[in-house]
Amino acid sequence: MAGGGAWLICCAVSSPATGAALTFASRQAIFGLDALRGLAGWGPPRLAEGMEALMLADPRHWQRHYQGTDLRVQRHVGLADRIWYYWPRPEAQAAVAAVLADLAGRDLP
Repeated sequence: MAGGGAWLICCAVSSPATGAALTFASRQAIFGLDALRGLAGWGPPRLAEGMEALMLADPRHWQRHYQGTDLRVQRHVGLADRIWYYWPRPEAQAAVAAVLADLAGRDLP
């Protein structure tokens, strides 16, 4: 189930056909689950760090779209939604799968 869930979330957040509202909601959902994982002690929250590393390693998808001093925030939740280019990457899919695997079988609040 975790693998299927990871695929669904990665597809939702990485497809231009889904629209900005769905990609934003999907991204917020998986970041929220990652935060819950950390708060509950079920695993360290590391999704944002992993996505940040991907975006910094290959800035071509966001660099021309964001300016200012809050670039990290813009990369993750900016209205230009440039993070969606990175979700299909194997590293991002593995990170989402890890979040879902850590939550599998747990009673979520």
